[in-house]
Amino acid sequence: MMISSLCLPSASSLAKSTAQNEYQYNKRRICGTPVPALLCSSQKSLASRSNIETPPPFLPPQQAQHLPSLALAAGTLALSFAAIADPAAALELHMEPSNALSLPTWAVHTSSVIEWLAGMGLMWRYGEVSGNPRWKGMTWGMLPCLGSAMCACTWHFFYNAPELEFLVTLQAGLTVLGNFTCWAAAYRIYQSAQTEGA
Repeated sequence: MMISSLCLPSASSLAKSTAQNEYQYNKRRICGTPVPALLCSSQKSLASRSNIETPPPFLPPQQAQHLPSLALAAGTLALSFAAIADPAAALELHMEPSNALSLPTWAVHTSSVIEWLAGMGLMWRYGEVSGNPRWKGMTWGMLPCLGSAMCACTWHFFYNAPELEFLVTLQAGLTVLGNFTCWAAAYRIYQSAQTEGA
């Protein structure tokens, strides 16, 4: 009898313990830890009724819009502390050789490769739409020039390292080969246009 009277709480403490039990039960269920067996059947029934899924925490839109600026501020602060701790190492982090490409030059290199890839894709697509496979041949003809561009970008990425000078020779060879294959593919397209027009 003594145990059953201990298990029956008053109405005010029941409301408070219900909220706490639901919080603890859901917290353990979400985290994957087993819920311990409860002593009282009334508490077990309360825990079994608290199967309501708790939504994941979220930030209101007003706070969420400040996350990128907070991340930038945190990164700047971390770099500032690193510079204070060891100024020489912080300067070495941003030092580049004198032959490093500037940002506009890298923009030209990168955009040229992207434009060449887009051109190859358009040639291939036109070959599918027109039914003339010679346009797909132009895509294959453009491939050596793409390899030439990748050689140049790789060499510049490693600051024109002397160990990678073979890339310059490879770039030149692929450029000559690519010029020839593009000419051959264009001539095949010209021939097919002549036969269709006749």
